[in-house]
Amino acid sequence: MKLILETQELEAIVKENIAAKYPDNNISVSIQNKRNGIEVTVVLTEKLAEKEVDCFVDDEEYAPEEEILKQVITISPHDYRETEEVDEEETEEEINEMRERAGLEVKAIHTDKQDADIKAFKSMAGL
Repeated sequence: MKLILETQELEAIVKENIAAKYPDNNISVSIQNKRNGIEVTVVLTEKLAEKEVDCFVDDEEYAPEEEILKQVITISPHDYRETEEVDEEETEEEINEMRERAGLEVKAIHTDKQDADIKAFKSMAGL
């Protein structure tokens, strides 16, 4: 008797047999046809134990579900700027520090808001 199996059927049989021997593992089966037969590759990875996760946002606990957290956490930088009080000058200074460390050109911060001493020196120098 000759039995011909499709690749999917053979994968199912291998997975079933491996699962019986290694129940605590995720199983990945790959079957390739070779010139002198077939090659069956089985990859076993341990299943991670499910852990209970506590999600706290602003000292309030929320369920660890994506949709709920998207409603609570501001993801978009634009929305964050609208909801939070952001000191733009301080933020620009921090960005300039990062630029300096990265070897990039540092941008001038609020050149229109110069203090009186700097304006006086500039006027004396004719600038």
